[in-house]
Amino acid sequence: MDVAVSPAVNWLRQGRCNLLAELRRGSAGQQRVEAAGLRRRETTVRLLRRGATYAEYRAAVGDPDGVTPARWRFISANYTSDAVADPRAMRGTPSCSC
Repeated sequence: MDVAVSPAVNWLRQGRCNLLAELRRGSAGQQRVEAAGLRRRETTVRLLRRGATYAEYRAAVGDPDGVTPARWRFISANYTSDAVADPRAMRGTPSCSC
């Protein structure tokens, strides 16, 4: 039996949603930091879409903020994942409410 526990259904939409939620929690004094975070995300998405290397990512964003070369490869391979249709396709499939 497959079990989905808080899956990333659509990486790009979920990542944007998470970032915006974090930004909304910040104080008014954090607006510059928030704007920089949004610009960094947009830069990262552009780099992913053109197949940038880790070195290109580092050159564009500076501090990798925990993104290692291995993590960049993982993100690059999976950022277009979109499982939005999967839960709908499972309607009628037996499930467990543990």
